[in-house]
Amino acid sequence: MGPAGGQRPTAPRPKSGAVAKPAQQTPAGPVNADGEDYSGPMLPKDFVPPRPIPDIMSEASIKELLTPEAEKVLFQELQKLKFTSVLTSGDFSEENKKVLDKTARYYVHQMTQRKYYFPLPPPAPAPGSPPAAPPKKPATTIIDLRERLARDANNSGGRMIRNDAAQARKFREYYMKQVVARLEELLDGHFHVRNNAVILMGELVVDGDEPFTDAIKPLLKVLTDKDQPDSIKIHAARGIGRIALKGKPNAQTKLDIGLALVGELQRKDAHYWYQWRVAEALGMLDSVLDQAQKPFIAQSLGEVVIDDTRHCLVRAEAARSLGRIPHKPDINVSLVAFEVARLAQNLSDKYNQNPTNPEWKYCFERVYLAFKPQDQAGVDRQDGLLTKVDKGPLAKHKPIVNEAYALTLPLFRHVFDPKSNGVAFPAKLTEPLDDWLQKKRPEDNRVAPTLKPLVAAQQPTSPQ
Repeated sequence: MGPAGGQRPTAPRPKSGAVAKPAQQTPAGPVNADGEDYSGPMLPKDFVPPRPIPDIMSEASIKELLTPEAEKVLFQELQKLKFTSVLTSGDFSEENKKVLDKTARYYVHQMTQRKYYFPLPPPAPAPGSPPAAPPKKPATTIIDLRERLARDANNSGGRMIRNDAAQARKFREYYMKQVVARLEELLDGHFHVRNNAVILMGELVVDGDEPFTDAIKPLLKVLTDKDQPDSIKIHAARGIGRIALKGKPNAQTKLDIGLALVGELQRKDAHYWYQWRVAEALGMLDSVLDQAQKPFIAQSLGEVVIDDTRHCLVRAEAARSLGRIPHKPDINVSLVAFEVARLAQNLSDKYNQNPTNPEWKYCFERVYLAFKPQDQAGVDRQDGLLTKVDKGPLAKHKPIVNEAYALTLPLFRHVFDPKSNGVAFPAKLTEPLDDWLQKKRPEDNRVAPTLKPLVAAQQPTSPQ
């Protein structure tokens, strides 16, 4: 480049009446973006400049709801009120409720202070000032604050449990309501604050491993908010799934969860990682009918399984969820098993194009789990198509499900065998499945009689 400031040197003006001599020509060399001569090394052709910092991670998005000065004052006040003792006491007096309210505000609003963000670039130095020193990792980070808050909330009322477990639970639920109410105030702030607030909502536990069900409403609000980035929504989907699986939402809340998740899964513009977590959360619901008593969740998951324009992780997770959710007697489980087997075939074709892709193990594992429960909890829930057709009204689908599983099992074994993993599938493994798919193509493409037929997307897609 030229001199400081990017200015090219200018030749002196000729004296009045004099004729300027032409400047001596030099061989043309590389030029920079401004057309200036540039003799340094050129950037590679595939260089992509870093993207600007998103608004949600900028300095302008920081909203400190508790200044460092106010933090000290509030902490001293809480110390005088012996808030740590109150938090574990389980004593539900009106005075203690006031202490719990202040404690929740202190802990949650503390998370909004810039000094706890990590990593976060320092403000740009003023023109002419020396470069700012690189930021140091603070002794306490926002993650530390979140983990401490979750630990204290989940253990609140602990001293009351032996004497009155029901009272201890009510105490804990009251405190968690205050915490969640304060966390909702953080959902329009900086990315790190929003992210940790949403994670924390899904980490609150009222008893054993039972999550705090009242956190579902703000999590659903995050999930359906068009202004929230997918990276935040991922944690909302995971928290919602956990509450659906282990919490105690009522029938209307379960329907609200299903409708919200299906709505988000239909968004093809969403990042595939988010689609994957939404498909996973749908598999944790035990209420799968809409207001018209149609199995809308099975329909939505089936549409994703057959959609070759979706990422393999999303399709495989949708297949696993199809094997987890309850199926009413009118569900066409033979069609479901056929489409899961066809997905395995499709994945094997793409696997052969790039056998070393590290995602294949997870994808094939999810498809395997569409047929079989993962653990004892899955057995208790009757997860897996093989389990569902073992007896009862769905047993009529047992032959097709058994055949689909038997023909895909060799593919799973190939991927998980250290000797063959990363090696293309031999024809002897894939041809029997190909032949079966041609012969067993179902005449009825409806997941249930009241639903529209499943139609595979025709849009071409690049290999995963």
